[in-house]
Amino acid sequence: MRRSALAMLAAGCCLLAHGAAAQETDQDAIVRDLLSHDFERIRDALERLPLVYIHDAPPGGAHFEFPKGFEPTTELVEALVTAYDRTPNGELRNGLRKPLIATRHPLTIDVLTRTLYTGNAAKDGLLYFGPSVLPGVVDLAMSPEATPNEATGAMSALKAAVERWDGELGPEIRGAMKEAAILHLEGAPDSFASAGSHMSGFLFDDAVALAEVLRDPELTAIAYNARHPSTGKPGAERGSPR
Repeated sequence: MRRSALAMLAAGCCLLAHGAAAQETDQDAIVRDLLSHDFERIRDALERLPLVYIHDAPPGGAHFEFPKGFEPTTELVEALVTAYDRTPNGELRNGLRKPLIATRHPLTIDVLTRTLYTGNAAKDGLLYFGPSVLPGVVDLAMSPEATPNEATGAMSALKAAVERWDGELGPEIRGAMKEAAILHLEGAPDSFASAGSHMSGFLFDDAVALAEVLRDPELTAIAYNARHPSTGKPGAERGSPR
C-alpha cells in the first residue's frame, strides 16, 4: 500500500516536472519564432501566447495580462521587444504590443515610451512602473530626434502622470515637464514643425493641457502669451487656475 502511494506521488511529481518543462520548451519555441524574421512564424507565435484581454480594466489597470501560472521568461520579453522593433507598423506590430504590455517587465520601458502615441494601453502599461519612467518621457517629448507622433504621445503621458501622481512629483521632474511644455508653446524643433502645422498644433495643445495640470504661474503666463500655430489664439485664458 505504501509502495503504491509512493509510486503515485513519484508519478505526480514527474507530471508536474513535465508540465513545467513543457511550458519552458513552449516559450523557447515561441522565442525562436519571434526572432525568425518570418512574419508568419511571428504571427503563429503570438497566437500561442496565453494572452487575456481585460474588457473592464480600470484607469491605470492592465488591458492585457497573462493567466496565473504563466511567467514570461526574460528571453521571451527580449524576443518580443526585438520582434517589435523589426516589424513595420501595422496589424502585426499591434499584436506584438499587447504581450509586451502584459509582461510588466522593465525591459519593455524603452519600447513602451516610444509607442505612447498608440493609445491608453501603452500609456497605462508604461505608467505601471511608476514616476521613475518620467525623465525618459520628458527626454522623448523634447528630443529633436523624436517623431511628432512620439512627442505627442510623450506629452499626453506627462499630463496623465501629473493627474495620477501630482502630490508625489518633486520639483525636479515638475521643472523638466515645465521645460517640455515651454518648448512646444514657444516653438518646437524644426523636425516637429516640418511635419505640418496640424502636428505643431497638436503639440501646442498638448503643451497647454500639461500647463493646466502643472498649475505653475510662470508657465500659465507663457501659455497665455503663446499663440496657436494654426488659429493664432492664446494658449491659455486669463484667470486660468494657477
